[in-house]
Amino acid sequence: MNTPYGLAFFTVVDATGKVIGQSHQAVSDPTLNRVLVFQTPFVNGEKAFTVVGQQSFGTGSPASSLANLNSPRGLATDTSGRLYVADSGNSRLVVFRDTSNIAQTGPSAAFNFPFNAPQGIAVSSISGEMWVTSGNIIYHLPEVTNFQTTSSILQQIGSNGPLAIALDASENPIVAEAINRVTFYFAQLVVRNAFSFTVQHFLTPGMWAQAAPLGKTFSAIDEVHQDPPYPKTV
Repeated sequence: MNTPYGLAFFTVVDATGKVIGQSHQAVSDPTLNRVLVFQTPFVNGEKAFTVVGQQSFGTGSPASSLANLNSPRGLATDTSGRLYVADSGNSRLVVFRDTSNIAQTGPSAAFNFPFNAPQGIAVSSISGEMWVTSGNIIYHLPEVTNFQTTSSILQQIGSNGPLAIALDASENPIVAEAINRVTFYFAQLVVRNAFSFTVQHFLTPGMWAQAAPLGKTFSAIDEVHQDPPYPKTV
């Protein structure tokens, strides 16, 4: 490898869909424009058993076909054994069907959208929905249900140079941003104008919200004002 970047594990699931173990490990190698896949059990000095994005282990040129990659960065997998690659140099997301059964190439689909050198990707193990970091935006995309090359965008969230991304147990993205911080986005929650219900904003760090039953009417006596519990200076 030369400058490894992204890392992802292929999971093994039982008949109910519960994750019970790991089978393979994928590592992106942006300098050589490829992804290497290693088999379990992992041992020191182990050689990769297959390469994705190149025709052989001895090549490393960038290209834009479905079988090739250009500076791949973030990686993710799903419970169906598919490999998701943030193909940064081609400004696209590439999905490979099953890297456990291919030699050097395999059927895949590429999703371009308005990506600008995407860096990170996370895939929900529950819904199969995808989250991709690109430019100053976090893209929320639907599950890949077929291998056509078009899809829709469920949601866009502004961010400050988002790089790596992961999901918490509630499907909320956790993002490492280029301004030297890690940010928690609560993308499933929104703030609405209680009067008009027309303006909404996604909750981000620093925002406070009060939950109430749907249909509740508010009056002045419902207003509660208090200082947030800032940590004391140590």
